Amino acid sequence: MTATIPMFPTFLNAGATWDGTRPSDVFLRGRETTSGQATGTASSADTLSRLLDLLDENGEDDYGLVSPTQHAFKSAFILVRAAQKQMGGVRIVGSASVDSVGGVRVTWNREDREIRLVCPAAQPDQIYIYQQSELSNRAIHGVTPEVLANKLSWLITGGDIL
Repeated sequence: MTATIPMFPTFLNAGATWDGTRPSDVFLRGRETTSGQATGTASSADTLSRLLDLLDENGEDDYGLVSPTQHAFKSAFILVRAAQKQMGGVRIVGSASVDSVGGVRVTWNREDREIRLVCPAAQPDQIYIYQQSELSNRAIHGVTPEVLANKLSWLITGGDIL
């Protein structure tokens, strides 16, 4: 028996039925994979794989949506992938989650420092980075792959400068 999936309209052609393929596998088709990236496996500790795992969730729970909106997912995936490329393949394991309206949050921790990439569910809201340390906290708007790579480098190297 096949079922249609209204949650991922751009992953299927109009009128097509779902063949059981995981949404994360469909998303990866035709995209390059980077070395060390397992395509869609939950056992991988890579941030991109954890983002892709969010696509396998569907529906709602007591708090709201459990799956990301396409806007939030695409924004997070593109920013993280481009930042990793800028960092020369250095990978920091991050945790990806979905907020109650379908936005995506990716969190990286190291010692007393934390970086959070927040990608809202809808386009009018701005993507931002929240940077936290013992010395200071701040929100950074105007997020680009370069800014994210810079903040992840700060996370790795430490230092007192935000």
